[in-house]
Amino acid sequence: VTAIQVDPFVGYKVDPNGKFSVGLGGSYWYYQDTRYNPALDFSGFGYRVFSRYRVLEPVFLHAEFLHLNVEQYSILEDRSTRIWVPHLLLGGGYVQTLGGRSSIFLQVLLDVLQDPNSVYGSQGPIISGGVGIGF
Repeated sequence: VTAIQVDPFVGYKVDPNGKFSVGLGGSYWYYQDTRYNPALDFSGFGYRVFSRYRVLEPVFLHAEFLHLNVEQYSILEDRSTRIWVPHLLLGGGYVQTLGGRSSIFLQVLLDVLQDPNSVYGSQGPIISGGVGIGF
C-alpha cells in the first residue's frame, strides 16, 4: 500500500493578538493498493480554505472547506470519471512553539458533510499534524 498526501497552506493572522487567522492551500492525494487484482489506484487534487481561532495560547478551533477532484469508478460503465467532492472539516487542535517562528501542531477534525464520495469515507475523527513556519 502506498499513500501520499501533501497539503501545503498559508495563513494570515487577522487580529493583532494572533488569535484569529484565515488561510488557503492546495491538496494532493495518491493511493495505491496492490493487494487487489487489479490494483486500486487513486489520485485527487483540490483546494482548501480555513479559519482558526486560538481559545488558549496552544489550543485552537478549526473550520475548513476542502474541495477535492477525485476519480469515481462506475461498475455499470466500467470506467472512471472525475468529480468534485466537498468536505467540511470542523474540530480543534494543539500547537507547540519550537522556538523562533516555528511550531508543530496536531489537530482532530470531523467531516460533517459526510458526502458519499468523501475520501474520508464514514470513518471517525481525522487526525493530522504538521509544521508551521512564520514569516
